[in-house]
Amino acid sequence: MEALRELDVDIAFGLPGVHNLPVWEACAAAGIRLVGVRHEQAAAYAADGYARATGRLGVAVVTTGPGAANTLGATGEAMTSGAPVLVLATDIPSTLRRPGVYRGVLHETRDQAAMFAPVTKAATTAGAASELYAAVLLAGRTALAAPTGPVYLGVPTDLLSQATGGSHADPGLPPQRPSSGGELRDALAMVERAQRPLLWVGGGALRAGAGDAVGLLAERLCAPVITTYNGRGVLPPDHPCLVPGPAHVPAIGALWDQADLVIAIGSDFDGMTTQNWRMPAPPALLAINVDAEDAAKNYRPDLVLVGDALAVTERLAAAVPARDGRGDLIAL
Repeated sequence: MEALRELDVDIAFGLPGVHNLPVWEACAAAGIRLVGVRHEQAAAYAADGYARATGRLGVAVVTTGPGAANTLGATGEAMTSGAPVLVLATDIPSTLRRPGVYRGVLHETRDQAAMFAPVTKAATTAGAASELYAAVLLAGRTALAAPTGPVYLGVPTDLLSQATGGSHADPGLPPQRPSSGGELRDALAMVERAQRPLLWVGGGALRAGAGDAVGLLAERLCAPVITTYNGRGVLPPDHPCLVPGPAHVPAIGALWDQADLVIAIGSDFDGMTTQNWRMPAPPALLAINVDAEDAAKNYRPDLVLVGDALAVTERLAAAVPARDGRGDLIAL
């Protein structure tokens, strides 16, 4: 509970079960509101929705085995959409667990954390009661660290009745992926050479609150803006540069085909928005992304500006000279 408070958590979503009842009691004692649901999947979806609406950590508290498994679909959605969600699930007592051996304990799975590995940024299990503070704090910080996404933490149920000790060590910040970024002057040179720039804006820009910066950059470049499904809402629907539809619509896809420079902001070019990458690679691609590897996994950029979408886009928008051609853009 101290770790959740440190993470600014004052509300969580969950379903009570025989193994996780002490968590409910501890939440009540700590003043953390725990909203009950009728199915574990709903707890994870609610945590996802809360995280998207507030930008804070969404927490789902569920029970062991089948209860934890019921959250997988919703956790996968949070992963796809980059929502910072912490799934706190109890596990069978550590004293009864034998790695790789199914013993038939109530609600036992062979490896509960392994179920979550494909749909989370990280999936771990606490090993001792004295580790709970650091484990919860690190899990929450990992979920909130860019690029945001869900994290699973399993807590063997026997730890919930043990003393944690008097002192709690801070685990520090989660490790960051090494990344290499381009210089702003190189990006400006690319923009200066482009005659038909296009902005491709994803969910990373929306989560960073970069809408105003994106709009300013688009207006200064007189560039159309295509948003991905996760990027919808980054610009108001009446913005003069916003393209009102997805790229698979032929008239909108033509804008991609005609562009000589695509500026991708907070997007990984997933299969849903690129027709499973049947869209041809643009002649030049400038990416703005918190993660250079994420920016390059589907289309290889000529240059990556690594950093927060809001901060980097603001810098780029302030540095590019304004162009004349808004009338032509509206006519498109």
